[in-house]
Amino acid sequence: MSDQPQNSYSPAILETARLHLRELTLSDQDDLHAILGDPFIMRYVGDLQPYSQGKTKQTILDAQKSYRENGFGGWAFIEKATDRFIGYGGLEYLPERAIPEVFYIFPPEQWGKGLATEVAAAILDYGFQQLNIPEIGASFDPANVPSMHVARKVGLSFDYAGLDEFQLPTIYYKMSNPH
Repeated sequence: MSDQPQNSYSPAILETARLHLRELTLSDQDDLHAILGDPFIMRYVGDLQPYSQGKTKQTILDAQKSYRENGFGGWAFIEKATDRFIGYGGLEYLPERAIPEVFYIFPPEQWGKGLATEVAAAILDYGFQQLNIPEIGASFDPANVPSMHVARKVGLSFDYAGLDEFQLPTIYYKMSNPH
């Protein structure tokens, strides 16, 4: 990931104690690809395959379309202290799901710092309070125990186990709007 400042490209959608969350731009492609193109990181995401540069670019374009259509999408996580792109996530509608899902992806050097819990709580709060979404879900590879732990810490609870759109085993969580 680039050490160049990234935060100036678009204003923050929301903030946590340590992060600015902002819309993705095409200038984020290299930083985002450093995460989505990494086989180790992607071993629990989607079809379990790392993204090509083209698929990473399409992810940005899809997020931009979602901002226009839904008022949310996948966002860049910018570390306040360094102004560096250090993660990706947000809220997204997947065609196969009835409710939007919260998601968060960080590279291994950011794991164990509480960032996923911090960002997931902020995203849920934004979705429930600012967007008035009635329910938000999350889906996990059964082996991704740390991410399920984060989901439980922020109030999501087990809904069911099944197969996802790739016919892979998936654990589904959800939470109703508490407001």
